[in-house]
Amino acid sequence: MTTGENTGPETRADLTQCDREPIHLLGHIQPFGCLIAVTADWLVAHASQNAEGFTGLPAEQIIGKPLVDIIRPEAVEALRDRLQVLTDNDRTERMGRIEIDGSGRLLDATLFVVNRHIIIELEPAASESEIEATLRQVRSSIAHLQRANTLNKLLDTGAQQVKTLTGFDRVMIYKFLPNGSGEVVAEARESSLEPFLGLRYPASDIPKQARALYVKNFIRLIADVDAVPVEITPPTTPEGEPLDLSMSGLRSVSPVHIEYLRNMGVAASMSISIVRDGELWGLCACHNMSPKLLSSSMRNAAETFGQMFSLMLEARQRDEALRDEERAQALHVRILSLVANTGSSSTQLQRLSADFQDLINCDGLAICMDGAVMLDGSTPSMDQMTDLIRFLNTGTAGDVLALNSIKATYERGGAFAFSAAGLLAIPISRSPRDYLIFFRREIMRAVNWAGDPNKPATLDASGNLRLSLRKSFETYRELVSGHCEPWNESEIRLARALRVTLLEVVLKLADAAEHERQRAHEKQEILISELNHRVRNLLGLVRGLIRQTKNSNYTIEMFTDVHDHRIQALARAHDQITAPNWNPTSLRVLIRKECAAYLADREHRLHVDGTDVLLEPESFATIALVVHELVTNSAKYGALSNDVGSVSMNIQTTHQDHVELTWTEQGGPTVTPPERRGFGSTIIERSIPFQLEGHAVVDFRPEGLHARFTIPLRHVAVAAANEDDPTPEKPASSSDAPDPATVAPGKVLVVEDNVIIAMDAEHLLLSVGATEVVLASHIADARTAIREHSFDFALLDVNLGSETSIPIANELSELGVPFIFVTGYGDQIELPDELRHTVRMGKPFHSKMIVDAITKAKEHEKR
Repeated sequence: MTTGENTGPETRADLTQCDREPIHLLGHIQPFGCLIAVTADWLVAHASQNAEGFTGLPAEQIIGKPLVDIIRPEAVEALRDRLQVLTDNDRTERMGRIEIDGSGRLLDATLFVVNRHIIIELEPAASESEIEATLRQVRSSIAHLQRANTLNKLLDTGAQQVKTLTGFDRVMIYKFLPNGSGEVVAEARESSLEPFLGLRYPASDIPKQARALYVKNFIRLIADVDAVPVEITPPTTPEGEPLDLSMSGLRSVSPVHIEYLRNMGVAASMSISIVRDGELWGLCACHNMSPKLLSSSMRNAAETFGQMFSLMLEARQRDEALRDEERAQALHVRILSLVANTGSSSTQLQRLSADFQDLINCDGLAICMDGAVMLDGSTPSMDQMTDLIRFLNTGTAGDVLALNSIKATYERGGAFAFSAAGLLAIPISRSPRDYLIFFRREIMRAVNWAGDPNKPATLDASGNLRLSLRKSFETYRELVSGHCEPWNESEIRLARALRVTLLEVVLKLADAAEHERQRAHEKQEILISELNHRVRNLLGLVRGLIRQTKNSNYTIEMFTDVHDHRIQALARAHDQITAPNWNPTSLRVLIRKECAAYLADREHRLHVDGTDVLLEPESFATIALVVHELVTNSAKYGALSNDVGSVSMNIQTTHQDHVELTWTEQGGPTVTPPERRGFGSTIIERSIPFQLEGHAVVDFRPEGLHARFTIPLRHVAVAAANEDDPTPEKPASSSDAPDPATVAPGKVLVVEDNVIIAMDAEHLLLSVGATEVVLASHIADARTAIREHSFDFALLDVNLGSETSIPIANELSELGVPFIFVTGYGDQIELPDELRHTVRMGKPFHSKMIVDAITKAKEHEKR
C-alpha cells in the first residue's frame, strides 16, 4: 500500500512471516532525532549513536551514567514532572522547547515507558511563530470538518485539510475492508500526480503487527526513505532483549517497506491513524515525492486533527445509523399497523414489498413463510428457491446472512447468478424457518488493485521464495463475475432492525391466532353447554304440556290442535329471544306476535297500552304461555269470540318492585265462573306465581274476564322505548319471496365445515339465483378453489374447527370479491379491525336472510 511496513527481505514457503516480523524491535531510529533510554532510577541504559549531536557526548560515554550528569538538572526535573502525567504504558507525553545543555538550543522531548525503561526522544524544536501558525491552521481545519454534514464530504474535507496542514503532495483516506484489504475512499493530490482514488490494496500491504502499532501510536513519519538508520547502543539489555520501540516516533523502517516506497516514487510518507470504537477503521496516508521532515509540534497538531477527524467520523456514522434506525422505525410502525391486526402475515408482508425495497436497495425479493414462497422482481426460480432455502436452513438462525456471491458458498448459486448473484437473508422465525430474502443481480465489475495482488512472491536465483515487491504501481484490473454490488454496513444494520420488527409481528400474529382459536374453542364449549341446558328445559316443558293436556277431556283432534298451538306459542317466544342472541325482549312485541299468529283478522280488537318493558329471557316463555292461553280462551269463549267484543291490556310500570299487567275483556258473551279448572286456566292462574314468584288474580266478571298479574322487577331488564305499537310480522307471502334477478350472486364460494349446513346453504343460494356453488370445508380447499375459479360472491363460516376463515377473507378482499361471514355467535364474534365492518349473518339462516346479507355486502363493496 502506502504506509504499512512490510517484512524482511526474504523467506521460504511461509509467506505469513510478513505478519510475524518484529518491526518494533529493529534496534535503529531515523536520524532526525535522538533516543535515550533510562532505568527507573534515571541511569542511562541505551542511547542512539547520534546522541553527541544533541547532548555533546558520544553515546558510549553516557551509557551507565545518571541522566542528570548529561543534561541540565532543571531539564531532568521537568522531564520527571512530566512523566507523572503518564497513566498508561501505551501512551506518550510530550514537552516542547526545553534546553538541555546551556547552549540556548531548544528541543522537543517525547516520553513513554516500556517494560523497565523510560524512553526519551529529542528533536529540534519549531519556532514560536511556526507553532502559532500551526495552531491557527488546526483550528481552521477543524472548522472545515464541522461544516461537512455528510460522511462523503467529511472524508473529502479530511484529506484536503491534512494536505493543507502538512504540505504533503498526496493525502489519502484509506479504509479497511472486512477481508483485510483496503480502499482509497478520498484523496487530495497535486495535479501532476496520478490519482489513486478507488484503488484497492491487498491485506498483505499492511501486516497485522503494523496495524496493531497504528492503534497504539496514532502518527508515524518516515522523513526520508534514503536516510541512513541510526543504531541504538547497546543493541540489547543485559538479559539479551532488544529495546521495544512500539511507541517510538523515531523508530526506523523495515528495508522491504523502504523498497516498497521507492517503487512508488515516494521519498517521504506519514500516516495518521483513524480509530473508531478502539479499532483501526483506516488511515490518513500522506506521500511526498521529496524528503519531508515535520517538526514534533506539527506532528502533534496533525495527530490532534486526526483524533478530531476520528471523532467526527464516528459521529457522522452514528448519524447515519440513527437515520437508518428512524427509517427502520417508520417501517416498523407501518408493518405493525398493516400486519399485526390482520390474519395472514405472509399476504400482508407481500403488500409491503415496495416498502422493503425502499429500505434496502435490491433487484428482487422473496417472502418465505408458512411453507409458501412469494417472489417479486429478479430472483431465482421457484424450484431454485426450494433448494436455496434448504441451504439457508443449514446455517444459524440468529442473525442476517449477507452474501455478495452466493455461488462462492453455495455451488448451485452459479445457475442463477445473472438474476440473483448475492443475497441478504433475514430469518424471521426458528421452526419452521421463515425468511425475508433480498437479492441483487450479478454485476461484471473491475476491481482496481495497485499492482497484481495475486503475485506476492517469486523464486530468486537460489530457488528461495522471495516477496516480490511491486516495481510499478500501475493499476491492475481484476474482472469479477458472479458477484453483486456489496451489501454495506448500513444495509446490514437495517436488515437486523427489520428482523426484530418481523419477529415481533410473527410472534404477535401467532399469539393472536392461538388466542382466537382458544376463544373459539371456549365459545364452542359454552354454546354446547348452553344449548344442552336449554334443550333439556324445553323438552321438559313440552313433556309437561303434553301430560297436562292429556288430562283434559279432549278428543284426539282437539288434543292435537291445542297441543300444536301451545308448542307454536313456545316456538314464537323462543324465536323472539334467540333472534337478538338471548337478550331481553319487548313484552308488547310478544303480545302482538301472538295476536298475529292466532287471531288473524281479529287482532285489531286487542288493544295494548301503557309503557312497554323488556322481559329477561328466563321469564319470556312463561309469560308467552300465559298470553297464549288468554288469547285463545278469549277467541273461543270470550270477548273475541263474537263480532263486537274487544280486549285491552295495560302495562303499568309505576310500581317500585314489580310490573303490573291488566287484561280486560268487554262486549263478549256473558261470563260465568267455570265449574272446573282446565289446564289452560291453570297456566293462567299458576304460572306467574309459581315460576316467577309474582301474583295472578283472575276475576270472571259477567261483562268479561278481568285478570291482573304482577311480575317482580328482577324479571324485567329496562323499560322499552315509548313508541307506537309495532306492526306485527305477517307470514311471508308469495309477493315477499326474493327475486333472483335482483340478487344474482353468480358463482359463489361457500366455506363451511359442516356438510349439512353447507348443503343447505348451497340449496338456498341456488334458490335465490346463484349460477354455481363451490363448497370448501378448510382453508386449503378454499385456496385451491380460489386459484381454480373466479367467484362473484362468498359465504364464510368464521370458525372452521381449529382454523378460522380470516385468511380467506383477506385473499378475497385483495381480489375484490364481496363476501359475508356466517357465525353462530352473532355480533359477539371478534374480527380484525379491517374486517369488523363486514356483513355478518347468524345461524340458522333462511333465503330472505341470505338475500338481505348479499345486498348489504354488495352495497358495502361499492362504498
